[in-house]
Amino acid sequence: NEGAYLRSIWNIIDFVVVATGLLAYILPNLNQPALRALRVLRPIKLVTGFESLQIVLKSIFRAMAPLLQIGLLLLFAITIFAIVGLEFYSGGFHMTCFDERNPDVLPDSIPNSKSLVPCNIGNESSKGFFNAAHGSFRCPSGYICKGYWEGPNFGIT
Repeated sequence: NEGAYLRSIWNIIDFVVVATGLLAYILPNLNQPALRALRVLRPIKLVTGFESLQIVLKSIFRAMAPLLQIGLLLLFAITIFAIVGLEFYSGGFHMTCFDERNPDVLPDSIPNSKSLVPCNIGNESSKGFFNAAHGSFRCPSGYICKGYWEGPNFGIT
C-alpha cells in the first residue's frame, strides 16, 4: 500500500526508535548493549520534523561512499610509504658510535654531538639505505659505528 506508514525510511527510523524505547521501558532489567547503541537514533527522530535537516542528513549519507573510497586510498598510500620507509631505514637507527677503548659499553655522549645519534658505517654494501646514506653522522676518531643500540626515543623511533 502506497500510504503505509513504513514506506518512508524516516518512518522506519521513528518506528525503531520508539520500539527500542518501549522495550527498554517494559524490560528495565534488560541491559543489552545493542539497545543502548540504538538510543543514539533518538535525536534523528527530530530530523523528521524539518525538511531542511532531512536534506542535510541525506547529503551527508550520500557523501559517505566517496569519503570511504578516499579514506581507503589514503590508507593504501600510507601503507606503501610505511613499507618503503621500513625498507630504507631497517636497522639504521640501531647503530651508534661506541668508544674503541671500551666497545661493549654504550657511551653517555659522543664528541661533536648533543646526544647519542644513529651513525653511518661507511660501508656501501651495508644493509639498508640509511647506513650508506651520504651526509649521515660519522663517528669521530676514537669511536666506531656498531650496533646494537636501543635507538632514539627509547626505541620508539
